[in-house]
Amino acid sequence: MRIYRHDLMFRVCHWLFFIEGVLLTLTGFQLGGDMFGISFFPLNNLSFHIMLGLLVIATVTLFMFDIAVGGLLFWWGPRKIPESNKFIIEEFKAWFNRAPPPANPIVYDQFRHSYVRKIIPSVVVSFWSFTTLGTFVMVTGLMLAFPSQFFFFYDIFNPVGSFLTGVSGAPFVLAIHRLSAELLVCLVSIHVYAVLVFKLVRSMISGYRDEEVFQEPFPREL
Repeated sequence: MRIYRHDLMFRVCHWLFFIEGVLLTLTGFQLGGDMFGISFFPLNNLSFHIMLGLLVIATVTLFMFDIAVGGLLFWWGPRKIPESNKFIIEEFKAWFNRAPPPANPIVYDQFRHSYVRKIIPSVVVSFWSFTTLGTFVMVTGLMLAFPSQFFFFYDIFNPVGSFLTGVSGAPFVLAIHRLSAELLVCLVSIHVYAVLVFKLVRSMISGYRDEEVFQEPFPREL
C-alpha cells in the first residue's frame, strides 16, 4: 500500500544534513591530517569547516523542530529502547553472516490508517546516540572556534580533562571533538547499511513508500 511517509521539510533537512555532514567530515579529517595528503579546500579549509558546522547546527534545529511537530518523537521515545536493542543485535548478527537479515519491521494498519511500526527499531538507539554524540561535536566545535564566547564550557571540561588525562584546555576539547566525530562516522555507516537493507532511500526522496499492511485490524500499536 502506497503511503505518504515523510513530509517535505523532513526530507529537505535530512538531505541537507547529509550533504553538510559529508563535507564537514572531509574538511574536519583534512584539518586533523587524516586525509592522506588530499586537500579538498586547501586555501581556507578551517573557515569552511567552521561555516559548515554552523550550517549543520541550523539544519539540525529545523530537523528537530519538524520531528517534534510531526509527532515522530512517539516512535523514538525511551520506551522503544528495549525493542531497539534487540533489533540491533539481530542486525549485528546479520552483518557478520551469523544470522539471516531481520524481516522488514515497518508495517501499516490500513483499517486505522496509521502505522503499527513506522521506523526501523534500531533507529531509536541511533537517534539518541546521534543526539548525544552530535551534542558533544557541536559544543566542542563551538568551544574550539569561538573560545572567548564559549569560555564557560571550559569551566566544565577542564576539571574533567585534568582528572581523566592530565590535559585540559583546547587539547582535551579537541580530543573529545575528534573522538565524537569518529564515532558519529561509524554510527552513520550502520545507519546507511540499515537504510539500504530495508530500501528506505526512495521514500526519503519522494516521501512515499509501499508499505506492508495487515489484512485485518491490528490489535494494538507497538
